[in-house]
This record gives sequence, C-alpha cells and structure tokens, in this order.
Amino acid sequence: MESWKHLIERGEASVTPMKVQQQMFDKISIEYRKHCPEMSDAFFADFRKSCEVVRFQKGAEINSYEKGNQHSIVAVRGLIAARDNTGVKERVMWFMGGQNSSVMERSFYMKMQYKYQLVALELSDCIMLPNDIREMLVGCYRGFGRIVNEEMYNNLRTQKHQSFYWYLPPIDRYQYIYEENPDLISSLPDEELAKHLRVDKKVVTQLRKLNKLIGWHSN
Repeated sequence: MESWKHLIERGEASVTPMKVQQQMFDKISIEYRKHCPEMSDAFFADFRKSCEVVRFQKGAEINSYEKGNQHSIVAVRGLIAARDNTGVKERVMWFMGGQNSSVMERSFYMKMQYKYQLVALELSDCIMLPNDIREMLVGCYRGFGRIVNEEMYNNLRTQKHQSFYWYLPPIDRYQYIYEENPDLISSLPDEELAKHLRVDKKVVTQLRKLNKLIGWHSN
C-alpha cells in the first residue's frame, strides 16, 4: 500500500476489508475463466498477490505517491470518474462503477500519459495492478495475455465506433451510453453525467425523464 500512503495519512484511503476483497476477486475469477477456462489457480494466486485493493473515500483523488508509478484499475466497486481539467470547462471522460472488471486500456490509470484526474464519486473499492507487474503476468501466463490482448482489441474497435459519438445530438449520446451500461448510467449523478455529455445539468434531467417515458432498453 506504499503507493497510497499519502491518501491513507489524510484519511482518504484505507485497505479494503478482506471480505469485500474476496468477493471482488471471486467475480474476476469467474469473468476471466469465461474467456479462458484453462486459467490456473497459480495465475490467480500470483494475480491476487500482485494487486493492491484500496478503499477510497468519496471525493478522494486517486493518484499514486510515486509520480512514475502507473497502475491499471482492474475492478471497481463503487463509482469513479476520470475528469479532464485542461479545457475551459471540466469534462468527464469515462466512468467505472458497479463492479466493472476490466484490463482494457481505457481503464488504465496513467497520470504521466493522460492528464485525467481520477476521483471517487462515492465510497469506492478499487483493485489496482501496477502496469509493470501486469506485463510480467502477461509474459508468464498465456491465458492472461490472451485476455489482455482481446480486451485491448475490443477497446480499439470501440474507440473507432465511437469516433462519431461527439457529433451526435445529446439525446442520441445519452441513448448510446445507456444501452452500453444502463445500470451504471442510471446511478450517475446528473452533474457528472452532464460533464460527460457536455450539456447543462437540466438537459440530463430532461433526458432521464424522456428515457423513462419512452422506455429505452439495453441490448
């Protein structure tokens, strides 16, 4: 937990309780074995030993103590947002919540590469994996390498499909992300979703009402 000692000292982070950790790793095990049934117990033992499971308080900025220490956010129970403060208005680039389980590129925390500020929007438990150890695990376990490559490929394909996203009117953007993850979008605060859609907060309120009225369904 050395990477998060500055947040722990300020009372903004702590070690996630073991019971919650076990539940999160059990879900990851199920998801990974769906993609690669031959994943060994040895891999999961090494994987769990390599991860840091941190509980971030609401409002905590998720940044590691060592500036060059880059982590992947493997899973989240709670809700976090990646904010971009480089423009005139603050924007929210992506969310992770519920319990997203992913090793996709868009979920990586790379402060030196992207100027995103990761913030816990509520009490959030996060499984963090140092990127150098992730690469070591990829080299040692072929099945994990396949999972990483598959998710990176899917992420690139998603990014390509989303190239038109910002040209859509707000109602279509809302429907697009709602169909992608309805539970997550339904749980987002209006203010944070408005920053992502780049609209006024009252527009999000209207879109939610319209959603209930016409009954959009996820695919």
